[in-house]
Amino acid sequence: MHSTRTPIICLSMLLPVLFSLFVWTSQGFSETSIREGLQIRQGRELAQLWCRNCHLIDREGAGYVQSGVPTFVEIADRTGQTRQGIKLFLVDPHPPMPNLNLSRDEIENLTSYILSLREENTN
Repeated sequence: MHSTRTPIICLSMLLPVLFSLFVWTSQGFSETSIREGLQIRQGRELAQLWCRNCHLIDREGAGYVQSGVPTFVEIADRTGQTRQGIKLFLVDPHPPMPNLNLSRDEIENLTSYILSLREENTN
């Protein structure tokens, strides 16, 4: 008798695919929009791992933040803020922010996430 096995698909394996489909349907299909969506997702994951101990990392603003430490929304909405400006800061942060020695991809992802929080979301 032959045994038929049904593959088990884990939700965590489907999430990146579903997220890409969401980006594709909401922004129109383009390699750039899919890449940007993935960078934002990966940047948020990085922020949850490394940044949320000092910064409020999303619009909900739940949690504790150290006095004088800007929220990610404040960083994104600063007058004159640019993608390059955020990236340069992350390459060479100033105290009291620790140097996390982020890779180029991590800097790009974190920058994309921060800029996704802009009020009018204009990069």
